[in-house]
Amino acid sequence: MRNPFHQPSLQLYAFFILCIITLSSIRASHSLCLGDICRWPRVPSEIYGEVFHSPRAFEKDYNYMKRNLKIFVYPIDGYCHDPIRHFGFEHAKFEPMHYTERTFFNNLVDSQFFTANPDQAHLFFIPINCLQGANMRDTIQDFVQSLILKYPYWNRTSGADHFFVACHDTHVKATEAIPLLKNSIRVVCSPSSDAEYIPGKDVSLQHIQPFLSPSGGKGVENRTFLGFWVGTVDSILRRGLVSLWNADNVLHIQNNHMGKNGSKQIIYGFGHEKFYWSKFCICPRAFGPYASQLVATRIALSIHYGCVPVILDENFAPPFSDILNWQKFSVMLEKRNVHNLKEILQRIPDDEYEALQKNTVEVNKPEMTA
Repeated sequence: MRNPFHQPSLQLYAFFILCIITLSSIRASHSLCLGDICRWPRVPSEIYGEVFHSPRAFEKDYNYMKRNLKIFVYPIDGYCHDPIRHFGFEHAKFEPMHYTERTFFNNLVDSQFFTANPDQAHLFFIPINCLQGANMRDTIQDFVQSLILKYPYWNRTSGADHFFVACHDTHVKATEAIPLLKNSIRVVCSPSSDAEYIPGKDVSLQHIQPFLSPSGGKGVENRTFLGFWVGTVDSILRRGLVSLWNADNVLHIQNNHMGKNGSKQIIYGFGHEKFYWSKFCICPRAFGPYASQLVATRIALSIHYGCVPVILDENFAPPFSDILNWQKFSVMLEKRNVHNLKEILQRIPDDEYEALQKNTVEVNKPEMTA
């Protein structure tokens, strides 16, 4: 029997809804469940129609997916502990770079998508995220090969209905080096077109993390900084950003001078108040082993605090860009635009900015679930 979820559009909607459930569980877990009855994300309203490419198509595929989709999670006996216990964590004790992977897993196994019967499954999840070893490439490859030998499901599609989440760069780089996974769906955070990311097959996942301050923040009239960025100068682009604009009186741009842990301190709360006071938050491409996570974190922080993200990276693949119209709640620029960044932002009309900022706030609201 043909698996209807081999259709890329339905797979994408399934991952999108899993992401929405995950984000909502962090921001507003108290509003999602009444007793033992958990409420599903509702169909986009007129507000959300502005940020969806096709709300009606979303509604149709979403309802089909909600009624039918089942996902089997492979056990990982002999490779690490029970994944449900392994991925359990307290919000007060988290590692930001692993948080998205853990939260996605927890919400998957708690959702109505989860099935313990692989014969009912439309998609198969490979939990690579708790695997450990000096050579992650070999560890992951050995684990996948063990699943192929033990279960018949991989060989039916050569892994095309299998997926894994890789948001930490260690997992991203390891899986890119495994030809065996070339047909599988890669769910990754902040991918770039220069990585082994294939639009239409792979999925870009919104970076997920708990936040130290409430969402939304100041209204338009109270956002006195035109643009804001503070962080570690770890790339040519960031060096140029600071060199060009650190003395400007309307752009608040600076190197935080915190050394190798500087970007982590941004994640943990340093400078978060500046997101509240800024119209635009600059999200420049980073460099180094955690580059993709840092860009994704910056975008997530911007949206959370109602600050319109300015993505300075033409190679960035926005999460769920086939579903969400990022032009409605972000400004996407090429790296070369750093030289006229101020002029570009100042040329945006007030009414256009107000629409961008409104959509940035609305797309982040827990009310997206009902």
